[in-house]
Amino acid sequence: MPLSDGFLWANILGVALLGTAVSNITLVAAIKRIGPTLSAILGALEPLTAVVIGVLALSEAFTLRTAAGIILIIIAVTAVVLSEGRHKGRQ
Repeated sequence: MPLSDGFLWANILGVALLGTAVSNITLVAAIKRIGPTLSAILGALEPLTAVVIGVLALSEAFTLRTAAGIILIIIAVTAVVLSEGRHKGRQ
């Protein structure tokens, strides 16, 4: 089906703009409440939330590749947190 229908494009733009607006507004609110570092750390964990919702709510398959991705995300976030702690200790 071609994407030439104006109503279809209006719906696509509406979903995209609403999702972007909500995301940006909540990010700014989070930064004001909990600070930029913790906001960034929690933002980095967002893919884990997406996987959990996908597996539990949408019956997506939990594969070895998915588990490996989760482990890599946790390692990366842990490295950032530990690095941040070391930098604060030096100041």
